[in-house]
Amino acid sequence: MTAAETMSETKSSAPLPCGGKTQQDLADRLWVPPGAEVTVGRYRLRSGMLYVGAGLPGAGSWSDVEPALIDPSLKIRFDQPDHGGRLLPQFPSYSWIEPANRAAYLEWLARGRKDPSAGIGYVFLFFYGIERRVLVDASGSAAARAETGTLLAEVERLLGIYGGNHSFRKYAESFLAVVRLREGNLRTEGLLPLGDPPPEPLPLRIVLGRFAAAGRPIPPDWALAWALSSPEVRQRSPYKKCLPELRELFALRYREALPPDGLLLEPRAGLAVSYQPANPGFHVAVDISVGDLPDASFVQGHVWDLQKILDRVNGELAGYSQWIGRTGDRTSAAALACLPKELARSCESEAAHRVAGWIEETLAGGASAAVPFRDLFVRWAGRIPEKIDRRDIEALTAFLAKHGYGLEPDVPWRGVSREGHIVLFRLPAGDGGAFRPLSPAWHAAAALLHLAVTVSVVDGEITELEERHLARHLEQALHLGAAERVRLEAHLRWLLADPPGQTGLKKKIELLEESQRYAIGQFLITVAGADGHVGPEELKLLTRIYSLLGLDPQAVYSDVHVLAAADVPPAEPVTVRPASPAPGGFAIPREPGPPSGVLLDPQKIQGKLAETERVATLLEKVFAADEEAAPAAAPAGGSRAGLDAAHSALLRQLAAKTAWERREIEPLAARLGLLPESALEILNEAAYARCDAPLLEGDERIDIDPEILEELLA
Repeated sequence: MTAAETMSETKSSAPLPCGGKTQQDLADRLWVPPGAEVTVGRYRLRSGMLYVGAGLPGAGSWSDVEPALIDPSLKIRFDQPDHGGRLLPQFPSYSWIEPANRAAYLEWLARGRKDPSAGIGYVFLFFYGIERRVLVDASGSAAARAETGTLLAEVERLLGIYGGNHSFRKYAESFLAVVRLREGNLRTEGLLPLGDPPPEPLPLRIVLGRFAAAGRPIPPDWALAWALSSPEVRQRSPYKKCLPELRELFALRYREALPPDGLLLEPRAGLAVSYQPANPGFHVAVDISVGDLPDASFVQGHVWDLQKILDRVNGELAGYSQWIGRTGDRTSAAALACLPKELARSCESEAAHRVAGWIEETLAGGASAAVPFRDLFVRWAGRIPEKIDRRDIEALTAFLAKHGYGLEPDVPWRGVSREGHIVLFRLPAGDGGAFRPLSPAWHAAAALLHLAVTVSVVDGEITELEERHLARHLEQALHLGAAERVRLEAHLRWLLADPPGQTGLKKKIELLEESQRYAIGQFLITVAGADGHVGPEELKLLTRIYSLLGLDPQAVYSDVHVLAAADVPPAEPVTVRPASPAPGGFAIPREPGPPSGVLLDPQKIQGKLAETERVATLLEKVFAADEEAAPAAAPAGGSRAGLDAAHSALLRQLAAKTAWERREIEPLAARLGLLPESALEILNEAAYARCDAPLLEGDERIDIDPEILEELLA
């Protein structure tokens, strides 16, 4: 049928009053059924489902012209179609839109109604006609009733293309629900969106009413949809970034919290269902009869229960969500390591197995191996980002521990250089990958190794034999356990892979008071003599370390003799050997010989070793990585959310707007004596502690959650 033929049937017809039989007949005549073809201007519209002609009033009594009606007599501007719908009004009507819009609409129809870049107003204009045909014509026309299934299928097809538009999805989902409810073929499972919950309120109320009427518990997916639809529940970042994982974990936690089958709703008052069409020609809502279906959707106590479960799930997925936000990666071994263990078990990727296999090849049957940090990180995360923060390394450490491996350097003690080496080592049998805080003795031993390597590499290469002696002497002197011994040996291997230089070290040492530097020197002597012997090699090393500490190197000998001045006879005689020429490199303690010479006081030695924790703290100040340096004096100001004054001041400054470029934040933090990356992490930790959600999200552009900000500033 051509548009001219349609016009000839209707050109003598004046607009008819809404609701009469004559109007129904006119609507049937002007309707182009599914599969039929009509030509308008130069466009062939092959799939039908349109009103074409003139004289059809809207469905409401105050509407002169049906908005969906295509009048072929109206002007069409073929040369400049407005494909994006820039000129369309909010509620378009074919009779009133611009000629450029008519051209674009007809072109969209002619090309199959599937261009995803088309202006959403054209989709609505077509949808208006389906609404009228199903809600009005089908009540008085057998032909319209017969087409209903086909028209609903077309709306579903459009949802698959244009469902990303919230407004269209809202109308289309509600329309499908009420029509199927009216027709008696509403399937509950068909109402739940697969890609982006929650469903719109009307379908949700219908579904909850059905569950209540049947006495059936709410399934997890519908419970999640209810929680997300509630205005009281904030949709946090896991909902936006990792919806499949959120669904799976919510189902687990929902069944744990509400066993055995889930939430049971008590039927309440009858449910009244009405649908407000998108078509502006209706003016009023259309009431739908649902019988005695109960309204069980607004029981506040149930919403609070669901919110608690959702808050827990959001917290458990926060790390995974943040990883996706920073990297865009969802499937690498690094990404999966951020998941809760229940989900990680079910989606352990081939990438994780490949990383573990590579580590085994690298260790080659040995206990440890030094490798470039880049090689490990790229295999684990797929790529190495411009910035690696503490969270990345902690996630890597957790992944390695899960597979039975450790990583040195120890992250809380010293940062990792992206261009340097790390040491992979096997965790002791039975360790299970559990994280335990390292003892002060271990930290002291690690710092002493750092000092020893720093002064020894100046003289040349260090042999493997000297390496073993040095580590074992410290292990025995400081009574380290098996797990800490393994880590200390790995730490020494890391120091030897990337030997530390003296650049900047002396400046850090100069910041210590003389009494603190002297305490370190005394402790070194105590460790050297803990086995009863201070040999010539050890004396040589001690004198060089004394020089590095800014102490008199000759004082080493007198300080050793101080320990020899016993007030009481020692339980076992020990000696200080006379100095003799020795090879360069590490000082190697000799095996104990027959007791002779000056006796050391074991009580004094034990007293000095008791100062391990204090000396370890002093040494860590010297060797702490730059990013761990203490901030400058904080400005005056009240604390916020448990933050110190400097971080509270930064929080107040960030409150000035809802989004910042990272380069804008860096000078703000610097003026407060804060390192930007660390400061932002601390603010997010405070947000998690108070609100169980991050305050800041993003990389180069950082967005601020206004609700969480308000909580932190309260």
